[in-house]
Amino acid sequence: MSLLLRLFLATMEPLAAQILKVLTANSRIPATAILALLDLLDAFDADVETQVAHLKENIKETRELVVICRAERVEKLARACRKKEAIERGTLAADSEFWCSI
Repeated sequence: MSLLLRLFLATMEPLAAQILKVLTANSRIPATAILALLDLLDAFDADVETQVAHLKENIKETRELVVICRAERVEKLARACRKKEAIERGTLAADSEFWCSI
């Protein structure tokens, strides 16, 4: 849990209690309480935006790694196929031209 989220949750309890107390005492909420809440919500919003930006960056990096892994896998399979073909060409099979000349 991020620091700002913990701060947000810790601050909301007393703030909510204070607002409830003010509302029961009279129907007006002090401007300082409203401004404090707005500042806290702005900080929370900025933290969420930062986390979303980090997630987008991580997703981009992951996609790039997947492309690289796929290319490496294709190259490995092609190498294995070429090796198999080379072995088959080098091996004297029963139907090979070599046996016909003997």
